Amino acid sequence: MRFILLSFLILVTFLPNIAFAGDVPRFVSLSSNEVFLRAGPGKQYPVKWIYQRRGYPVEVVREFDHWRKIQDREGNSGWVHKTLLSGQRTAIVTTDTPKQSIWFLRYDETDSQKIARIEPDAILFLKECQANWCRASAQGITGWIERKYLWGIYDSENIE
Repeated sequence: MRFILLSFLILVTFLPNIAFAGDVPRFVSLSSNEVFLRAGPGKQYPVKWIYQRRGYPVEVVREFDHWRKIQDREGNSGWVHKTLLSGQRTAIVTTDTPKQSIWFLRYDETDSQKIARIEPDAILFLKECQANWCRASAQGITGWIERKYLWGIYDSENIE
């Protein structure tokens, strides 16, 4: 009995330092061009919304069996089957105004050379993120973008 109690205490002590794939909340992306957002965790629940944008980032806020409760950038939430989600990290380009120009830059510096203009709501594939910058790609172009223009990554999160 002491061994079981000691093992449990060791597990509880070190458990918070272990990162699990099932940690919530976390960001993931949609793995299909057709993903049904349901009112509850099962096919018997009605479809609330149909996403038609593979790679779209969503936040997993809860888990139940093979179902994940997600939330999107607009605040819509519901349940999707885990097979329709991918660990591929993506982000959506956000702007303060609809006509604001956002650019991929050659380096992670504000005055760096502009590589390509990025449209608001574009989906970017994240390659790495540190401090205030992320290196990302879209349509075969890779560059740096300030993370303040991205939805799909936490403020203090680093991606390597």
